[in-house]
Amino acid sequence: MHRQFRKKLVAEQELDAAIAQVQSYIQARKIVVFRKKRAHFDVAEELINKFGKARELQTLDALQLAMTLELLARQLLLEFVTSDHGLLSLGRELGLPVVDPETF
Repeated sequence: MHRQFRKKLVAEQELDAAIAQVQSYIQARKIVVFRKKRAHFDVAEELINKFGKARELQTLDALQLAMTLELLARQLLLEFVTSDHGLLSLGRELGLPVVDPETF
């Protein structure tokens, strides 16, 4: 959503409302926040080594994927939601159930 705001596709008021909604979901435990672990950084490094050049995978995206892969392995993931088409494609390739919120 921040990307859409920077591209002037979303007004600041809409962005603020979306942020407030996510924060309320976190407080209500509808969204659970997980802490990063050393192992996530190790997996992220492996992903960057494997996909970094060819897929332009960046560090934070690799870390997000690493954590998501763990959640999937622990059966704690329903969907990997991102509007980044590169991440959607790579997520599918890695076996993640992906959702693009821009296609709703």
